[in-house]
Amino acid sequence: MDYSPPLKKVTPKSIPAPTGPNRSLLSLVLRGGVIVSAALIVLGLGLFLITGQSGYAAGNLYATAGGSQPYITFHDIENSAGTVYFPTGPGEIWQGSLAFKPFALIMLGLVVLIATPVLNLILAGWGFIQQKNWAFSLICLVVVSILALSFFLGKAGG
Repeated sequence: MDYSPPLKKVTPKSIPAPTGPNRSLLSLVLRGGVIVSAALIVLGLGLFLITGQSGYAAGNLYATAGGSQPYITFHDIENSAGTVYFPTGPGEIWQGSLAFKPFALIMLGLVVLIATPVLNLILAGWGFIQQKNWAFSLICLVVVSILALSFFLGKAGG
């Protein structure tokens, strides 16, 4: 006698639908963003330690006593009268990275690291919109709006 339960026929309707965005894509974005960010930071730090030059004014690691300062302080930045110690704007970061300036590469790595979860949030929100999950779509929209508002209204240095 066969005591096994009867087999159920599997149909597309019996397979549960995914409940949210593509998790493998979100995982790939997070992992890839962290790896790219780490690679850029390590490359910039390596170039800085090998060459001793930051690529910008007064950013020499191996400066002599009569030359520029061996380190950078924020009070020097305020009194510098236009001297660039490290890139702060997106254009400066991009141009410096293309020129393989160590500080620009480090800053680009930090920008990628900060942008990775934001991109992940946008992709998750898009997935929720495609699933017609309006509650989570609205939550993602609110969080992205807060992040965008804080980005545009924020001011470095207080």
